[in-house]
Amino acid sequence: MGFHAGLSNPSPDDAKNIKARVLVLHGANDPLVKPADVDKFEDEMRATKVDWQLVSYGGAVHGFSNPSNNDSAHGVVYDKKAISGPGRRCRISSTRRLPSRKL
Repeated sequence: MGFHAGLSNPSPDDAKNIKARVLVLHGANDPLVKPADVDKFEDEMRATKVDWQLVSYGGAVHGFSNPSNNDSAHGVVYDKKAISGPGRRCRISSTRRLPSRKL
């Protein structure tokens, strides 16, 4: 699970070695993650058999789930409205083991 992660990958071929499910919760207006990096991440995931999801939260920027973030000059700001969705999704994902799927 990625929260406020950068999505660039110095070794894209490594994506084929991922065995776990991948969940990325991303602020759509994150100035620290370029749209080209999001596109490249999606292309890398599509080229694999990885079970993955990327959830993009409109209006949210980097660090949107951390209430102590308040640095709009650097694009790192808590977004209470956005966190109501990913917070719920994160708690469900991290506290419950989902059944595995055969690929």
